[in-house]
Amino acid sequence: NQAIKINEQPEVNDQKGIAIAHTGLGTICEQAGDLKKASGHYNENLRISKNNGDKQGIVMSTSKLGHVHRLLAEAAEDSDSKDTNLRQGREYYNQSLFIAEGQKNGTSILFALSGLLENFILSESYEKCEEIFKKIIENQESIKKNAIPFSKDAVEASLDKLKQKAPKNQFNSEIKKVKNILSEQPQDIGG
Repeated sequence: NQAIKINEQPEVNDQKGIAIAHTGLGTICEQAGDLKKASGHYNENLRISKNNGDKQGIVMSTSKLGHVHRLLAEAAEDSDSKDTNLRQGREYYNQSLFIAEGQKNGTSILFALSGLLENFILSESYEKCEEIFKKIIENQESIKKNAIPFSKDAVEASLDKLKQKAPKNQFNSEIKKVKNILSEQPQDIGG
């Protein structure tokens, strides 16, 4: 909150700083279990990022909003609410993925794909997981080049969950292929 106040001062006017502070507040609210407030902060980041053309801010906030909707779907007490939140979560993750692919940002690509994979698992839409495998293969150059280990770990955890939840042996070869891509190290550009 103090960062927002400082960054809003006319002599500072740091919109990106305000957006980043909202992401931090959203994360705190999310961890405290207040998903409504978390969503509000992530939406504020999204608004500021769109106004400023900050693609990385848009990628981060849409991915965070996708995560919030997935959590809301998990906690939903009725199927309509669950379905609505799953659909909204997919929309946010797809927005994040679209921009991340344009930037060739392997880390952001993987976070969006992990979120989509989790969404498909939760909705038991296992056939849609094929889309995730294809996207990882399509984006393997960016993933190998600049994805951080934490983003690879997120996808691997989702793949492990898929293996447990999907019909037996349904995706064994695809999961193995994707895990091989994730385990490859960046190629030495210098020679």
